[in-house]
Amino acid sequence: MVYADSMAFLAPQGQSPVIDVRKPPRLDVAHVTAASQAALDFNATIAEIWRFVGTVLSSPMMPHGLYGKGDLDLPGMGIVFGLQCPPEGLTRDRVRMLFDLGIRFMGLAYDGITAYGSGFLTEGGLTAAGCDLLEWMAEAGMILDLAHSNDQTAHEALHFARQHDLPLRVAATHAGVRGAYDCPRNLSDAVLCGIAERDGYVGILLTSFFLCEEGFDPLAEFVDHVRHAIRLIGAERVGVGSGIPHVGMSMETAREQYDRMVKTLGTGGRLGEYFPDRPVEMIAGGDKTFPIIGNALRYAGFDPDAAASVLGGNFINFLRRSLP
Repeated sequence: MVYADSMAFLAPQGQSPVIDVRKPPRLDVAHVTAASQAALDFNATIAEIWRFVGTVLSSPMMPHGLYGKGDLDLPGMGIVFGLQCPPEGLTRDRVRMLFDLGIRFMGLAYDGITAYGSGFLTEGGLTAAGCDLLEWMAEAGMILDLAHSNDQTAHEALHFARQHDLPLRVAATHAGVRGAYDCPRNLSDAVLCGIAERDGYVGILLTSFFLCEEGFDPLAEFVDHVRHAIRLIGAERVGVGSGIPHVGMSMETAREQYDRMVKTLGTGGRLGEYFPDRPVEMIAGGDKTFPIIGNALRYAGFDPDAAASVLGGNFINFLRRSLP
């Protein structure tokens, strides 16, 4: 079985991405974000990418960067790098610089408004600078990540790419499905279909408060999100974009991390957040996230081939057709 996560954390969020070799994550391919979510000065972003990539690739586990489709055939864990939020002041040359540093996925906004578009907690759409950015990303071979965009920005980005016949690959690396649970962070059916029309990919996250209301079983609800997405856009386009750390920890440590992240992000309840912020099975057993998901899919009636596609095959196939 091949396990591929289209949004993974190799250490608790906000900590140095040092892989714990005592309990390494059960992962073959992982997309990770290489700089903090807040829109940063370009030079500060470059410095942060240098530090992050160097730390990840110097791990004793010896993972390798995934920069082109040929890298998928290398042995060991492959890491593909992305940015959830673009830095300020981008130009064509700066986008190419990010690409040359290994960045293969990039969004237009995180939760707020950027020079390029608007995130899921704000109103507004694709800007003129965002149109330029889409053209530069297409030229460089970078993949557009719509996971955090609001509906208007996502629709307008998809329309612009279609209208201008851009060779732009599109994904939502870690998102829920609004048809399964109605919250602004999750993708509408129309956005999901727009991604599918561009031969794209959607990774379903495991953040409990984006999957269901408190008191429900988030792992069972995750399976419902997967089912809804598959019914809508096809079994070959849906995978896992967990958005959680592949690290085992105690419930007390997980609670401390949750409190720290809520304070850092300043969400103030706007996301409907609650703890546990992921299925409880994936707290102590965080390094075994994918075997746990596999068991849940099989229990829900997925046949072995369908489960294997969700657990890794679909994301790897997307990378094969999208990386240079």
